[in-house]
Amino acid sequence: MPVIAAMVLAAALPAQCRVLLEPRHAAQEVRVDDTAPQPCNARSPRPKLVFDAHKRILRAREALAAGSDLGRVYFPPSFAVHAGDRLALIAHVGYVAITRNVVALQDAVPGASLFVRDRDGEIFVVPLAQEERQP
Repeated sequence: MPVIAAMVLAAALPAQCRVLLEPRHAAQEVRVDDTAPQPCNARSPRPKLVFDAHKRILRAREALAAGSDLGRVYFPPSFAVHAGDRLALIAHVGYVAITRNVVALQDAVPGASLFVRDRDGEIFVVPLAQEERQP
């Protein structure tokens, strides 16, 4: 069960110049594993990927061949928690830890805040821990 705890801010991951390893059709998802880093140069192309904000993924803007220079690309973290996931809310007060089982009401990435509901129907806004997620 994932654990919700104090928010830890992560250093922003810089965008890197990348090259595509396998061909992709237009609108097809492109993951970081489908690319390889390459040195950036002054003539890097305009972005060939578009961000699907709903699914938090990158998609090919057009059909791309293997070896295509993608230019500077930032791959956002995927959702760590999805709406409906059961979580454990843990509050630490001194040496005391108070645990409450809750259900996520929205998707969230590590370090972000999300709405959760406990079994009494009470709704909380809580930060999602980055390093304490458990399978």
